[in-house]
Amino acid sequence: MLLKNTILLNYGMYNDIYFDDTDSRLLLQAIKAAFRLNQFDKTISLCQKLKERNTDVHLKNEALYFESSAYYHLKEYEKALTIAKQHVLSLNKEIEPHTYLNAFINYTSIYYVYIWYNNDYQKLQDIRKNYLYIIRYAKGINIEAQANAYWGLGDLYKVLEQNKKAMKYFLKARKILIQIGNTYALKALDAIIDSLN
Repeated sequence: MLLKNTILLNYGMYNDIYFDDTDSRLLLQAIKAAFRLNQFDKTISLCQKLKERNTDVHLKNEALYFESSAYYHLKEYEKALTIAKQHVLSLNKEIEPHTYLNAFINYTSIYYVYIWYNNDYQKLQDIRKNYLYIIRYAKGINIEAQANAYWGLGDLYKVLEQNKKAMKYFLKARKILIQIGNTYALKALDAIIDSLN
């Protein structure tokens, strides 16, 4: 079956679909499908195939996001961090502020895990600065990035056993998640908040 649609709605059926991988938009949908099916090696391979093409820069940027996220899930944090940084640097924050903020929050989150994995706790101030920058810069541009940054700060202070500060940032994130109606993230955050009470 040759899928000519640009959206693969049923990710569970992905393995039964033959897609035209000469079409970069369809290839990106295949990347998303593989990622959502937790096929991270396949995600990386498809991302690399898309990046090799002389194709739309926006598609390449999306491939960078999924490739870095796939490496993260495979616990290859150094590769994930390198690609996430490449993604941030490939964007113009003045022209694409929304995409830039999403890429920067992804980079910061991977960097945070990378620091913990390598026991390099002195760099935690870098993480804090990044999250604070995102909160300031995202105002009026990307409210979801603000929520993610508040959540990240909450996690940071929770790990540092500063639960009062952690709760402050978790509640700020929670308020935004309610506002935008992200019930999936809200459920996960509420479980963390409950663990602090």
